[in-house]
Amino acid sequence: MSRGTYFTLPFLRIISTYLYQWQDSPLGVRLADFITAFPAGINAAASFNRGLMRSRGLFMGQEHRGKGVNIALGPMMNIGRVAQAGRNWEGFGADPFLAGEAAYETVLGMQEGGVMACAKHLIGKSV
Repeated sequence: MSRGTYFTLPFLRIISTYLYQWQDSPLGVRLADFITAFPAGINAAASFNRGLMRSRGLFMGQEHRGKGVNIALGPMMNIGRVAQAGRNWEGFGADPFLAGEAAYETVLGMQEGGVMACAKHLIGKSV
């Protein structure tokens, strides 16, 4: 389901130690059974409701944690300044203030749910 990272530190006599489980998932856990497809970021931002944005993040974080994920690669924070960009739906829209506030609430909610949120695509995904 999620990808794990293993590493070797011969000077510490640590071989193939489990490091973390991460999931690249703007809408929730991927490639697993009994999961929720959460609303896209653009839809969450369109609500203009901070409580709903934080709740979305909280439930995403809890579901990630329940599936054994430690790090969720999300939310996507690039503003959608180019309408033709194919991944605008992942982010929170073209308004920088709204996008920032939505990302803030989502990150707080995800981390409150027990998973590390790793904000992604800060620049360059709108072309």
